[in-house]
Amino acid sequence: LLESVKFNGNQYVIIGIGINVKSAPSIENRAISSLKDSIDFDQRVEDVMNRLVKRFDQCYFEWELDENFYNIRTKWLSRAHNLSKI
Repeated sequence: LLESVKFNGNQYVIIGIGINVKSAPSIENRAISSLKDSIDFDQRVEDVMNRLVKRFDQCYFEWELDENFYNIRTKWLSRAHNLSKI
């Protein structure tokens, strides 16, 4: 989920991310899984969050350093689910 907001004259993007680490909800007509069920990934939620933040920082640094938004956007679009569907 991406939301754009303007605050004190600056434009910001708020990023919402959901990761089913230990379990997944049951939603009719949707195949949903968790990391634990899919790949036998049994880690603490806190450890997953720390890894996510570290990787996000790397991507953000790449974007800032290289002004490489195109490559990051291309990677994101290749993995995005249900674009423009509400």
